[in-house]
Amino acid sequence: MAIAKDHVIFDGFSGKLGPFSLRQRQGGRTQIVLMQGTNPRTPSEAQELHQARFKAATVFAKVWQTDPLYIEIAGPMPDVSAYNLAVRDYMRPPDIDFIDIDEWSNSITNVFSAVVLDAVPVPEITCVIFNRDTDEPLIGGPMIPDQNVPGLFHWSPPESIQGTSLPSLGFRVTAVDRAENTAELAVELPAI
Repeated sequence: MAIAKDHVIFDGFSGKLGPFSLRQRQGGRTQIVLMQGTNPRTPSEAQELHQARFKAATVFAKVWQTDPLYIEIAGPMPDVSAYNLAVRDYMRPPDIDFIDIDEWSNSITNVFSAVVLDAVPVPEITCVIFNRDTDEPLIGGPMIPDQNVPGLFHWSPPESIQGTSLPSLGFRVTAVDRAENTAELAVELPAI
């Protein structure tokens, strides 16, 4: 883009000039821009993937913009509509910030916690204790949201896993949002 101010040749001129478009602006300025569709560069593979993902996000947003949850969350925010929020939810997968395993004691009194952040509350968060050698799940279930802290989830094993002879256990949290974006984070459970 180029701007010509008080230029003898471009003064008062607007329209097309080859691949350029000339537009008159306030203050006697003429804006010269390359017309849409005449860019000789082809997009990179990453740009094409991003464009395809954004196109899918707009389709997702058109369907979900009438969802009461999106409307409620977008309501108090200035300049954010339910449509914008749905596009953001589609484009950004959930983020599992951390997993708290401080109370790990290989007993029924365990409480595992995880912080999961997203533009819209994530509807499905599951966890599993698994054998790190074989990736075989041993026990798991849905995580329950904390009533006082947004984004904080807890899980207590429904039964004891005392006496498990596997020395290499792991704890994995999986979050799936409304756009079916998935995030996963696993940590090693120390031997007790």
